Amino acid sequence: MNRRTPGIAFAFTALLSLGCSEAGAPRLVAPGMASESKAAGGKPSSDPPIRWEIPFVADGSSKIQGSANALTVSVSPATGTAQAYVFDNGSCGVKALLHQNGGGDATVQPNANWSGLKRSVKDACGGSPLALRFDFPDGSATNSDNQNVWAVDPVDLSRQGIAVFAAGAACGQLRYGSTDLTTRDLPSVQVTQLAPSGEKRIWRVESTADPFSGQHLAYCSLSGITYHMPFTLYIYEK
Repeated sequence: MNRRTPGIAFAFTALLSLGCSEAGAPRLVAPGMASESKAAGGKPSSDPPIRWEIPFVADGSSKIQGSANALTVSVSPATGTAQAYVFDNGSCGVKALLHQNGGGDATVQPNANWSGLKRSVKDACGGSPLALRFDFPDGSATNSDNQNVWAVDPVDLSRQGIAVFAAGAACGQLRYGSTDLTTRDLPSVQVTQLAPSGEKRIWRVESTADPFSGQHLAYCSLSGITYHMPFTLYIYEK
């Protein structure tokens, strides 16, 4: 089988599969489809709130970072006191939930409630929605404050999973793992539950290397290009 390498474009259009993920893999939800869940009778979802933290790096080793107004000092148990880009449910218009009745997806929408914030709150948050930043190896950096989707709720302490980001108009969905019926040879992400049993859950989610190229490959659904995009992310149940 021919292996994809960074910079190679593909002529086909990748199809997102919502029901055909690999056996045992968390369920994938497409960007734009994981809006606020409603229980029977129109009541708000009971899905627990979460917080994403992406460790700040200065050496370019992590290709997924955040906007300047998302950068803060992390005091969380997994990341210690290092700087991190923080996306906390209810802060600066961010909506971040663990969809326990939707396949275990842990989703964040940085701009979900931005329009309803008071001007003083927007100013305190830097004047614009928080955003994820994708540092593509071709030198381009793309900020996205749109919905970004994860499937990270494992049944075991450690497992492989799949991940999708909304990564801007040029890329579309940045996909890790077997996220559709065509692109099935991308390396999965590693999901590790860190918190002891009975405590609020913490997950570390990180890209993994392709066994042939050694690169952490992710696929852009619109451009058809596969990039080396390593990252590490922590998710906290609040």
